[in-house]
Amino acid sequence: MKQISKTLFSSLFVLIFILSCQTEKKHIEIEIDYSKVLDLDGKYLYLSINKAIEFPKIDSVLIEKGKKIHFSMDKKNNESLYNLTLEKERVPSTTFFAGTDDIQITLIKNSDDDRITASVNSLGIEQIAYNSYLEGLKPLEDQEKKLSKEWRILVKEKKHLIPELRRVPDSMSSLVRKQTRAYYKDYIANNNGVSLYLLNTTLRFAYNAKDLDSILNSYSKTYHNDFLFTSLREKVNIMRNVEIGAIAPDFTMPDVDGNSVSLSSFRGKYVLLDFWASWCGPCRAENPHVVEAYNAYKDKGFEVLGVSYDFPGKRDKWLKAIEDDKLPWTQVSNLLGWKDPTSKLYNISGIPSPFLIDPEGRIIAKNNEIRGEKLMEKLSEIYDSKKSVN
Repeated sequence: MKQISKTLFSSLFVLIFILSCQTEKKHIEIEIDYSKVLDLDGKYLYLSINKAIEFPKIDSVLIEKGKKIHFSMDKKNNESLYNLTLEKERVPSTTFFAGTDDIQITLIKNSDDDRITASVNSLGIEQIAYNSYLEGLKPLEDQEKKLSKEWRILVKEKKHLIPELRRVPDSMSSLVRKQTRAYYKDYIANNNGVSLYLLNTTLRFAYNAKDLDSILNSYSKTYHNDFLFTSLREKVNIMRNVEIGAIAPDFTMPDVDGNSVSLSSFRGKYVLLDFWASWCGPCRAENPHVVEAYNAYKDKGFEVLGVSYDFPGKRDKWLKAIEDDKLPWTQVSNLLGWKDPTSKLYNISGIPSPFLIDPEGRIIAKNNEIRGEKLMEKLSEIYDSKKSVN
């Protein structure tokens, strides 16, 4: 009996230890050196968790001349990526990985554009890998900047329309883009935290569900609890739900009169599910193509359901855009902008984002396959081919 109790106690101890490890927090000190940058006195520096598309602030510090500044942070073991952002700056001063060691960060003013950046000194494996990645990418970024500068000069001098003058920069730009893609592809094979960060951001559109799933399966269990990994796992499942051939996920939203409209109510007809917004220039440029397609095939049963990502308080702008662009089909919106639940449901990171759905509710085409004149071509395949068969 004593032996059983001893075994039970040992098992219970191990279980408690495992559970404590899963929720373990690491205390980290982050020292900030701003001596190389002037005119920061009185500004706030913010520390945020980097969740790829969201950046919740967790702390802030007021910069006071001559006073040392630092952050004390309890790091959760499923969070690894963080941002430092100066007050009123639109982009982070730096993105960095936090492990188990203290970190020293030096703020630097970029000589090219006066933007505040930073160098990160850390013994953490992921930050060392990130520094190495940035070092390898820099020559390619420098080439892109040089070519961009040359192109701006051509445009300023109105020589960019002369084929002979733009042939070389166009060719070089194509080569640099090819080299950059190859660099990313090679780096992804490292299967580290930096690779996960790239898959969540720069390369978020580079892989389909099958390929991304294969990449994630090659990662060790060390990363399986990290937010960057779990967010990609979730993305794979969402991508499968909106692949060609999948049943389009249903949802319900209020229309311009406040009436509830469900996507499933369009069953039995071909419907273009069109995600757009009044503030989106490319969306407004796309609207005439959709109007043309709607007018050409509405009498044959073609429908459009517009879903607007206009923001709270912008109802008037949404309605004005519908009127100005003469959009006669059903329009719905929660007026939540990017926080609308459908953005996650349909894996939408940019608009316009159209989906063509058949009478059974299956997705048969999406995004660039049905943008511009391609929408009319696709509808012609559907409706005009039926007529010729009959």
